[in-house]
Amino acid sequence: MRIHCPSCMTPYDIDESLLPERNIQVICRVCLNVFTLNKSVGVVTPGSPQKILQKEAAQELSQKPLYERQEVSEKSLELQEDISNINQQTILKEIRKAVALDGEKMKELQRKENKKADKKSTNIFLTVLIIILLVAAVVIVLDYFGIIQLPFLKDAILKIKNLVSYLQL
Repeated sequence: MRIHCPSCMTPYDIDESLLPERNIQVICRVCLNVFTLNKSVGVVTPGSPQKILQKEAAQELSQKPLYERQEVSEKSLELQEDISNINQQTILKEIRKAVALDGEKMKELQRKENKKADKKSTNIFLTVLIIILLVAAVVIVLDYFGIIQLPFLKDAILKIKNLVSYLQL
């Protein structure tokens, strides 16, 4: 069942199977407005047939003898306790939903942070690798032009040339 707070028009989706057959008082979690909800009618507004029936029932009750009114008032107290329990259960459900959503948001933030950390470590690795390759290239160029002399480098280059020519056959 989809209802709206009559004061601020905040929408609510309510499971009808959890509602009792009688009217209950509901508190809007946004504006704290208290309004009446009925399983068959929905939100009971001040001129609705449900409100009119309630007024008629109150008038009939005032005409009954005192002992009958006490029985009704005891039932009314029981109903108020039931309403209080239903409101508490509704609030607990809303809190559980909010906590679950917050937990999901935290997990999502942790996943994003992990991705950033992985990306950062990958960037550091690539930077170090590029620096090593650049140093190696500079050393090879300097050796080629005879600015520095590294005999092991000439042997390594010769072996690489032999390997490349062997692979081309």
